[in-house]
Parts: sequence; structure tokens; C-alpha cells
Amino acid sequence: MKRLLIIAFFVCISVPALQAQGIFHYYTGLILPDKDAPMRTDRLGVDLYYNSWMETPQGIKISPRSIGVNVFRIYDIPFGHSPIGIGIGYALSSHNVHHNGQFIMGVDSVSGNEFTRLEPYPSGYSYRKNKLSINYFEIPFELRFRSKKKPNKNGIVRGPFRFYPGFKVGYLANIHTSRKNDQGKFKEYNFNVLDRFRYGATIRIGYGKFALYGFYSLNNLFKNKESTVLQPFSVGISFLTF
Repeated sequence: MKRLLIIAFFVCISVPALQAQGIFHYYTGLILPDKDAPMRTDRLGVDLYYNSWMETPQGIKISPRSIGVNVFRIYDIPFGHSPIGIGIGYALSSHNVHHNGQFIMGVDSVSGNEFTRLEPYPSGYSYRKNKLSINYFEIPFELRFRSKKKPNKNGIVRGPFRFYPGFKVGYLANIHTSRKNDQGKFKEYNFNVLDRFRYGATIRIGYGKFALYGFYSLNNLFKNKESTVLQPFSVGISFLTF
């Protein structure tokens, strides 16, 4: 995961540099803004968040160590002098869920469809690490509402306030389970019934360079109806670099 995120970070900062003399370097919005219009901002950022699943099966517990990260590059498009705009770009996200369960794969005897079910490990089973790791290539879209930066009575410019509801679509880059116990380390990569696409709602609400972040997946982690229903969600903070 670390290597993948390092690559993603350098891609996010290098592609804008290559485009610096292109059309996006001169693009200022759908309507030519005046001097008081919001500047194009929040074009490169990082989300750090806690991962979990909605309505986990009975007996399944999620560890607070289930931390993920998202690196994104956004093209900010303000609507002229209005504080309203849109943003669209690309991102690479990593999701790690530490839990006490095991994924059991099989074939339904009636329908003949493959399935994957999440069940707790038997009582007494000992392990030091047990997690599911998933990475996605994503296309985020945001509606952007933000206040204008204004100096206070001391002449210090702060803000702005940001409210960014959005939506994103992702395609699976890789997935694996990682387990560590007294016998050693084990990884599994065979998830044939995983839905390779995911889509869901996002939101960022913040002030200045920091914001609260949320994501809720609108589809199940697995594509077959016989599989356990796991709808991922994430909550955390965003760091907006510029």
C-alpha cells in the first residue's frame, strides 16, 4: 500500500506540472471572473480516514486501527465571481479494515453462483493481525460552495468556509487479505466475486486548509446476492494543500 500511495502522490503533483503551460493553466472558469472572484483552490489534497462497513454480520468487530488514505487531484472550476463552482479530477484511495472475521468462499447449491461470506473466527483462534486491504482508482466530482476570503479587523485573511458535497466512481486496483499468527504471515488475493466498480456519495465541510470528510458507498463490496452485504463507509479529515 505504501509504495502505491507514494506513486500516486508523485503522479498527482507531476501531471499538473506537465500541464502548466496547457489550457488548464489559463482556464479561470466558465465565466470570466473579476478581481473579487474566488481563486481556483483545493486542487491537490489528502484525505485520512477511518474505514468500516455498515451493518456488519453478527460477531464481527472492526478495529479502530482501520485507517485509509486518499490522494486526489481536482480541477477547480468556479462560476465567474460566484462562490459556487464544481470540481472534477482523479484520485487513488487505499482502504484497510482490521477485523476479527474470515472470508469464506463457495458456490450456492441452488443458484450455482459463487459467493463470499464474512464470519467470525472460531472462539480461541489467536492472531496478531487480520485485515482486508483494497485500493481504487477513482474519479471524484464535487459541487463547491465556499465563502470569499476577507481580512478581519487586524488585517489577517482567514478562511474560507467550504461545503463540498460530491460523488465519486472507483475501479478496483487491487485487493488482498493479510493475516499474521504464530505460524507466520499469509496473504490471499482470490476474490472473483468482488464488484470491481464502486460508487458513492462524498462530503467535505471545513474552514481554511482543513475539512471533515465522509464517504458512503452506494453498492455492496461483493456483486453476488448470496454474498455478505458489506457497504463501506469512511469518516476522517482532509488536508487541502492549494
